[in-house]
Amino acid sequence: MISFPSTSASICRWGARCEKCEMVTLRQMAVASSHPYPKKSVLSQVSAEVARDQQLVGRLVVVAEVLKPQLTWERSLGTGAYGTVYAVSLADVPYAVCFKVMKEPKALLKTLREADALVLAEKARGVPRLLAVSVNPFGILMTRHGTMTLSSWCKEEGSVNEMCLLRVLHILTGTLISLHNEGLAHNDIKANNVVVGRTDYPTRVTATLVDLGIMTKHGVFPFKKRGPAKQDTKIPKPFYAPEWLRGEEPSSEKTDMYSFGYMVTCLLPHLPWSSLILKDLCARAMGSPEHRPTFEEFREDIRRAALSMSGPWRSSASPYLL
Repeated sequence: MISFPSTSASICRWGARCEKCEMVTLRQMAVASSHPYPKKSVLSQVSAEVARDQQLVGRLVVVAEVLKPQLTWERSLGTGAYGTVYAVSLADVPYAVCFKVMKEPKALLKTLREADALVLAEKARGVPRLLAVSVNPFGILMTRHGTMTLSSWCKEEGSVNEMCLLRVLHILTGTLISLHNEGLAHNDIKANNVVVGRTDYPTRVTATLVDLGIMTKHGVFPFKKRGPAKQDTKIPKPFYAPEWLRGEEPSSEKTDMYSFGYMVTCLLPHLPWSSLILKDLCARAMGSPEHRPTFEEFREDIRRAALSMSGPWRSSASPYLL
């Protein structure tokens, strides 16, 4: 059971930024902790209208003693390399919230890194919104989306509705176009980092790109240096662009495209009709960097694949993919 000690508080990320690493330092967090705390959680002050648009602004102050009685732990949503994500409820907050609790070691660094990434991605669509930064336990509160990962969805469904899957890929390309227009590279695109959700309409789904822990600006090498990135040799990482993993090329749309192409290649068995169109594009995406397509091109081919489907699928493609 995770609890908030009454002597600690979660704090905002106000205060100056370190010009060298563009990340709030522990000393600066101590300065930020001297800010006067509000009488009640500012999370409850976010209007329902703003929440619906998911345009949550600012790094909000949360006081542990105030937040504790408002917070209800629901369930664990999953554990990743950097932390465990919990579904939580907050009193008077009209939208779904999750709490990512970071693992040791370097929990503080992981917390600040992902919080900074969420701030950088505030103008992008299709990614979670940062609500607050917690220092005990180290972690971040953010908006919660969907019900399961794309990987789990494909495994549990068995035979996935092809139009639903095309819809997910179409949404993801739009999200990635939005990120790269902001000069950002996700650097960790895979089915486990995509969360999907159902809607009332049978072929309508939602998709959100999560886990921005290693997202960077364009032009950044793995772990911010040239040369091979450290990796566990027992766990191969085929979804990373080889030239990026070797530290030969920095983060870019092309390195993200490799990862996206690898993910779609793994999903092709669930796309029997569309694979005729997407297979060659996936091969290009995983080929030499100079020949990789853009996300705009991939998005257009997904649209073309949806429109090429015969029977009732053709009529259902237009409202959701055009």
